[in-house]
Amino acid sequence: MHAIRPTASLENDWPQRLLRQRSSPAVGLSPTAQAALDALRTALASGTLATHVRTQCLCGSANIEPIARTDRHGLNFGTVLCRTCGLVQQDKAFDEGARKAFREQFTRKLTPTQPSFAPRYEHLDLLVAGRKDLRIAHIGLENGVASIERLQTKHPTAQLHSFSSAEELKSTFDVIVIESFGAEPDPIAVITKARSHLSKPRYGSDPRDEDHARADRADPHPLGALNGTGVGLYLVLDGLFSLHERRDLWFDYLRFRHVGRPYEFDLTTLTQTMQRAGFGLLAGDERIEAAFTEGHHSRSNGPTEMHANKVAAYLSFCEMARDYWTDRELEQQEMLAKLCAAAQAVRVAEHARDELEAKLKRMEESTSWKLTRALRGATAAAKKLRSR
Repeated sequence: MHAIRPTASLENDWPQRLLRQRSSPAVGLSPTAQAALDALRTALASGTLATHVRTQCLCGSANIEPIARTDRHGLNFGTVLCRTCGLVQQDKAFDEGARKAFREQFTRKLTPTQPSFAPRYEHLDLLVAGRKDLRIAHIGLENGVASIERLQTKHPTAQLHSFSSAEELKSTFDVIVIESFGAEPDPIAVITKARSHLSKPRYGSDPRDEDHARADRADPHPLGALNGTGVGLYLVLDGLFSLHERRDLWFDYLRFRHVGRPYEFDLTTLTQTMQRAGFGLLAGDERIEAAFTEGHHSRSNGPTEMHANKVAAYLSFCEMARDYWTDRELEQQEMLAKLCAAAQAVRVAEHARDELEAKLKRMEESTSWKLTRALRGATAAAKKLRSR
């Protein structure tokens, strides 16, 4: 295993904001989340939660570049970009024992473990091709119940089972839906575990199924070329290339990045990772929702530096867009401050006018004002005569 050798740093042309060391969170925290963050900082500082530096990318390359120093909470978990395959990943990982403690003590309180969008499962039909006797396993945490309900609506005759991790799988299933890798440093291990619990492809009464069966006997891994065998993995993750669609993030990568998600996949890097685990892409999008079957290989198989350049360009674009909208927001805040100041000045003037009118009214209603009214009238007439 090779030690990481950072190449020429992106410091020269990458936005400096991401590469600054910071300790304050980039997002607002509830009292519960703030207490969890304080406890996590203490555990990390004391060594209770041990971490280790990553020595290579999932693709095996040590050709990486830093793109951020901290995560969204200001924790010292930086982010690096693999220049070989384009995968964005955390530069440190929890040790095995610490990973379990982090999941049990901090995951639900501090980090979003599920995708930010409601899955539509629109690619699932390509995988199962209308099968009615499906056995589906769902691996996720907080969104498990909601996802099961959506799956039940889409496939009312399927047998649905929910698990918090792949380790809980015991029997076999036709489709396994994975909505979170959690803090697992090796998602391939999760995929491999899930793969061991996939059932064999089953064929129906369609005459074409005999062709599928013959191909299956000739090639042990033909499934990617045969849609509708009803066996495979369906992944639902927050895709890196969906950052610009998140209105709550304002193009800010620091708000997107958090310690509970060691890898930031896009559809290309996820497909490459799945291929290393023996799966190929049937269909997918950048949110990410994607269907995979064993043995299938899509056209863009290998890691390329071109994709790494695309990832760097996308994140740079997001940072420039963030700067633009931040400037617009500052301009709006300045304009709002000016409007508030003008409104306050109007209120002060109106208050002064009201006070003056009240004084005049009190004077007119006073006894002395009434007694001297004739004298004031004569004085005014005398002034008028002298002016002639």
